Parts: sequence; structure tokens; C-alpha cells
Amino acid sequence: MQAQEQLYGKGGAGASPGKSGRGTYLCGRNCGKVSRKFKLCYGGKVCDELVTVTDDETAAAILTLMERQKVVSEGAGAVSVAAVLFNKIPVKGKKVVAVISGGNIDVNILARVINRGLLKTGRKASLTIPLWTSRDSWKRYLRLLQSREPM
Repeated sequence: MQAQEQLYGKGGAGASPGKSGRGTYLCGRNCGKVSRKFKLCYGGKVCDELVTVTDDETAAAILTLMERQKVVSEGAGAVSVAAVLFNKIPVKGKKVVAVISGGNIDVNILARVINRGLLKTGRKASLTIPLWTSRDSWKRYLRLLQSREPM
């Protein structure tokens, strides 16, 4: 029941997936409504369990596929790999097949996916420093940096 609620949201079957209904930058994952065919499959006990993965986990899976297997997959096609990589399903000691499908990914989106994948796996960091719009805010910030001892 919890997996269904995660997939369908609080509105039940047929409602938009996710908590807020916000979109995703990964093609194929922004489905709006879950199809009747899928509901019948899950309701008919054809599959045992549903797991969810985040956009960042999917981005890390796409990056891992590119780096280790030289395979380019779109977001929806890499969610099975993301589920395995981030231990959403128990696979240790088992023979497992993760179906990877689709290579329909835009070059601009691919750059964002690589960036988010690097952030998710800890190989890149992002630092945001808010600065005021006053005339000498940069000077104050640089003075502050100069006054600190190096690590």
C-alpha cells in the first residue's frame, strides 16, 4: 500500500505521481497519470513490489552506465539500474537482470544529468554564496576570505 501511495500520491490510483506533481527533467518519468494497464498489472499480482527512485539517483545511474558500460540511456530507461545501485531492492548474492531501455536523451539534458550524477556520487560539490547588491559587498566578501587561515 505504501508503494502505491508513493506512486499514485495521496489521491489514489490514477492521480498524478509524486508529492507535489512537479515535473522532472528526465524524459519518460513525467507521466502525469499512471496507465490503466499498469494498475491492472499491479492489482493482478503480476509484480511483487514497487520501488521508487529519485531524479538524482536516476542521474547517477545514467552516469554510471555511461562510465562503466559505455551505454547511453534515457531517464526512464535507467530507473532499474538506479534501484539496484541505491539498494532499493535486495540483490546481494542473487543473479539479477536490470532492463535498460531507450537512448532518447537530449544533449542539453545529458549535461544536466552528468552534473547531477557527479553531485549525487560526491565527485563534485556546489557552493552558493548569497551576496547583497550593495556596492562593496564583493569587497567585504573578499576581505572575509583573506582574513581566514587556509585549511
